Amino acid sequence: MTILPFHLDDSMLSVNQTFYPEGCVFAMLPSADAAERAARALGALAGIVEVQLASPQTLVAAFQARAAQIRDGLPSPGREAQFEVRFLELAARGEHGVLLRVDHAAVDTARAQAVLAAHGCSVAYHYGRLVIEEWVSPDRRAEAAAAGTL
Repeated sequence: MTILPFHLDDSMLSVNQTFYPEGCVFAMLPSADAAERAARALGALAGIVEVQLASPQTLVAAFQARAAQIRDGLPSPGREAQFEVRFLELAARGEHGVLLRVDHAAVDTARAQAVLAAHGCSVAYHYGRLVIEEWVSPDRRAEAAAAGTL
């Protein structure tokens, strides 16, 4: 499978312009090498339709304006806006993002989660219809980023 560069498009945004790539998983990994190795391993799994890689710089460009609004107190109906802030905090640590488009009928979720964990994934969220589920147990620094206490 060809690994693509991350490209934020309108299909990944909710009505209020918050990052919500329904049907996808977005994960953060500790380095470019870890993200690339995880992306290759995930791309080889059945049910993974597309893999995109995002550098820290790409994530800043994609999420910085919205994150500034969130930090300035613009309300959000759910936690997804806070996740954008989390992704920026992790990108500031040098972490890279991986976006997976998933065929839910074909993917082995446990196997994909194990691949992410084996490559040091700090956070991974599956964006379902009206629910976001964690695919890995987040580390304490990732949780601190979510709380704005990094």
